[in-house]
Amino acid sequence: MEEKEPKKHALVAYTREGAIGTITLNRPDKRNALNLSVWMDLGTAVSEAEEDEDARVVLVKGQGKAFCAGLDLSPNNDIISYISATPSA
Repeated sequence: MEEKEPKKHALVAYTREGAIGTITLNRPDKRNALNLSVWMDLGTAVSEAEEDEDARVVLVKGQGKAFCAGLDLSPNNDIISYISATPSA
């Protein structure tokens, strides 16, 4: 079982050690608040975890002092309009 290494400078990274997969939010300067880039990278990381047949469990954690502060409410964040325009399943 080979280890899975994170992509450098990813806002969200999926790694695996043994049978334990880890999704890490990597925006500690903003307490891992979700903007559109983090939201999209999170979807990619979840897809990677789903496809990883060697992972038996997946942990989600935040880099730095906070797990996740929630949505980034700064005026230049496009996530709210993206989520509003995306049909729910």
